[in-house]
Amino acid sequence: MHFEQITTLKRVLGLLKQISRESVYIHTKNSKNNLHFSTINKERTVLLDLMLLKEETITHSSKEKKQKFSLRTGKLFYDIMDAVENGSIVNLEFEDESLSVKVIYEDIKFKSILSSYLDGFIGFPPSNEKIVFNISGEKMFHGLNLLSKFKNDLHVRVESNELSIESLSELGSTKLIIPSKTSFEENKTLSNNSVYDYEIIKPLINASKLSNNIEMNFQWNEKIKDNVIVAKCNLKDYNGYAKYLFTPKGVLNGIS
Repeated sequence: MHFEQITTLKRVLGLLKQISRESVYIHTKNSKNNLHFSTINKERTVLLDLMLLKEETITHSSKEKKQKFSLRTGKLFYDIMDAVENGSIVNLEFEDESLSVKVIYEDIKFKSILSSYLDGFIGFPPSNEKIVFNISGEKMFHGLNLLSKFKNDLHVRVESNELSIESLSELGSTKLIIPSKTSFEENKTLSNNSVYDYEIIKPLINASKLSNNIEMNFQWNEKIKDNVIVAKCNLKDYNGYAKYLFTPKGVLNGIS
């Protein structure tokens, strides 16, 4: 896949690094030219799936260039991309056991072959589309930025078509109320309150700043017996999105 605007790729990879630098999953879900970069932070129980829509064909080793595939590579990929200068042209080529990174900067050419493994991304649990809060990225960024100053556990609940996020401490409290643009019937399976570590939701601040619109889905997950948050951030000018899964304090494995 060919990237002439390296600043776009570096910015979206910056969102991935907030979750984890240990590994990156690069994959497609269908025959379209939709390239996904994903990562998992099991300690903080966060998933991130970031999609970029490009017109260029995804290059693979097989004769069929448009192919569904999934591979995993390590943190060296992040290190290389951090070192790439703005104004460079980057091309990614995907093989069954390697990832080729080609960089052209003026008359300089660089090529690196990184080890990779065929590995599927864990994916997201099914979403309840009936409980979705559509919020502007600007308002979400401003609200979460104010809320982040307390840096305490966040109590999240749904109240009368409003998403409530509250932070409590001995020094005081703060509460963020986000109304849904559309009304929905009360879901009796939602618990009254789910508690998230501040560090879990913190990466959503930067993603909100880069987003036009955010779709927040707060739903009950039967396997962990608690609510999860799926936040889809529609990125400005990138023709793609960043999709987060935030789980309360608990176990990530097996929720999908």
